Amino acid sequence: MRSLLFFAPIPALLMSIVLMQFVGVSRFVWIQQVVVSVFALGLAYAMSRRNFVAVSTKWQIYLILFLGLLLFLPPVLGSSPDPQRWLVLGGFRLYIAACVLPLLVLLLENLIHQRNTQAQIWIFFYPVIAAALAWQPDASQSLAVALIGLISIMRTDNRTVIKLTCIITLLAASILSSAQPDPLQPVSYVEGVIQLGATMHLSIAAILLLVLAIVPISLIWIGRRHQHTTFYLPALYYLVIDICAFLQLTPMPLLGFGAGPILGYALMAYAYSRQIQQR
Repeated sequence: MRSLLFFAPIPALLMSIVLMQFVGVSRFVWIQQVVVSVFALGLAYAMSRRNFVAVSTKWQIYLILFLGLLLFLPPVLGSSPDPQRWLVLGGFRLYIAACVLPLLVLLLENLIHQRNTQAQIWIFFYPVIAAALAWQPDASQSLAVALIGLISIMRTDNRTVIKLTCIITLLAASILSSAQPDPLQPVSYVEGVIQLGATMHLSIAAILLLVLAIVPISLIWIGRRHQHTTFYLPALYYLVIDICAFLQLTPMPLLGFGAGPILGYALMAYAYSRQIQQR
């Protein structure tokens, strides 16, 4: 059952190589996609097979804070007037929101909805995430966070005024992110993969859409199997991002070129697998 988490993205990753070869990108580009995929998913799968002591709530909070901090780094360190969504490490650019948000959403949901009701005050961190995304800005990721945060906030037992404050702040940050201009043009093998498939043949585009559905459907199915509704939210995240990517507003996760979404999925799958193991 847990293995499905690590096999679900493989069809999309394989199709991404086919699409990149079709448009004639440099061999270095698609080889990079292969290396990152094998390393990230292979390591996450191998680590998930080992037995570890459960992570304490304190360390979950530390990890949430660290991941949240990473979202602020691109605009803090960047100097270009263009959107600052990438963390530059030497000559390597990492799409940081796609890398950290799947895991961050899962950790935050586990913290908020644990038996300790005092932890529910962590709903305030959703507006913090949205503020970081508005600063970059990244409208697609902000929309996904807004929808997930809205559902999460409404499910808590916090006082109405606290809920409303978080919801209003969250939606305001999301609107601000969407209202800012985005001069970046879509790239066929990054954001425009479905349209690229349609130029090859309509049946290819249909296959790509089916391949995209594998990840969110797998997450929902495993969540239902283990009766853990928290796992539905990462599925919602990928569904929203896939729709935005179909509109060529953001890189298509897994099916498009990019290390950030691959690393983000691998981290989420590892954490997801650990939780299944502990249940």
